[in-house]
Amino acid sequence: MSAPLRGAFRSLEVINRAVAQQRATVISGPPKNKVSMGEKAGLGLVMVACVCSPAAYILANLERYRGGKA
Repeated sequence: MSAPLRGAFRSLEVINRAVAQQRATVISGPPKNKVSMGEKAGLGLVMVACVCSPAAYILANLERYRGGKA
């Protein structure tokens, strides 16, 4: 391997070492505040509505998309 490439790899190695040192603030264990069943159900309904509403709109207006009714 040529000398310039070795020097480039050494400098990359130093940079990678500096980037690899991370200080994580992850706390494991049980949650401090439990989420109620009502909140979970409400969020689930909102998520289902957001996913299904575009398909429902398209199916409701399918004739217009096909050009049958203006």
